[in-house]
Amino acid sequence: MRVRLEMKRIRRSLTKGLKAAIASWNVDRDRYQIENSIEPLTEEVLHAVDQIRGSNRPPAIFVHGVMTRSGTNYCGDLLRQHQDIEAYPYNLWEVPLLQAKREVESLHRAFVAGYRKNENVVGPGAFQALVGAAFVGYMHAGISREQRLLVKIPRVSYLNYFSTMFPKEDCLLLLRDGRDVVASSLKTWPEKDFSGTVRIWRDSTQLMRQVFEQQLGGRTCKMFKFEEISDDPEHFIRSVCLSYDLNPEHYPFEDIATLPVQGSSNLFSAGEVSWQPQAKPKDFVNRGKWHAWTPREKARFKRIAGDVLIESGYASNSSW
Repeated sequence: MRVRLEMKRIRRSLTKGLKAAIASWNVDRDRYQIENSIEPLTEEVLHAVDQIRGSNRPPAIFVHGVMTRSGTNYCGDLLRQHQDIEAYPYNLWEVPLLQAKREVESLHRAFVAGYRKNENVVGPGAFQALVGAAFVGYMHAGISREQRLLVKIPRVSYLNYFSTMFPKEDCLLLLRDGRDVVASSLKTWPEKDFSGTVRIWRDSTQLMRQVFEQQLGGRTCKMFKFEEISDDPEHFIRSVCLSYDLNPEHYPFEDIATLPVQGSSNLFSAGEVSWQPQAKPKDFVNRGKWHAWTPREKARFKRIAGDVLIESGYASNSSW
């Protein structure tokens, strides 16, 4: 009898754990999928958004890295040197509000549940836009009126909702070689799973490229590769100034070479990365970390994301 009861308990526990894992997997999968049924925002909602965020404020620039360790710190440090840009008010180093899309939807459901007629007045898309505008307004209150707000988010989950939550803002997408991203992530957080990290880069890259091509390419949104920025930061800054209506004469190009390094896994031992600015060594290299992979690790990356690596222009074939 005890054995049967114990077996039943184990089965219930395993079933519960399996259901939780499936639910978690479905949520994670949803983060990287594009939905075609996003509610369009009315002129009335857009007018309200404009008033809430500040009608006299220029569009904020949201830097979205493809995932953590994609170079958003360096990109942000470069951009914030511009005299007309002010970054990270209130020490908000990251603003993952878009990634809280499900929680915002849950709040909307609670709002509607309290009074059902509200659903016909403020739909889920409008609710997201109002939440986004309120937070942008909060950040605008922390900087001078003459400055352009800059924020960064080292992930792109739910990126297809950017135009819904932030219809008046601009975005800058930052892609990076998935092999370097994975190698840096595993050195920074050794407890991470290799295959799982590769899948996140694959799914994030596919989402970023698809959203850019289908939704954001027609507005002030540009996609850059970290490697191109690192190789020629001055060209990157001039491109940004041209694209986002910033005066290049207000940028101290002579200071680029002396910018410190922040959070690079190349400067520290595994699991001991410091986020404090460090002087850049003369022999500093910020790519090629994956060359130390075993043949088995390379084969796993190729099997999971090799095609996306090629499609993104980081390899011409699978012989690397």
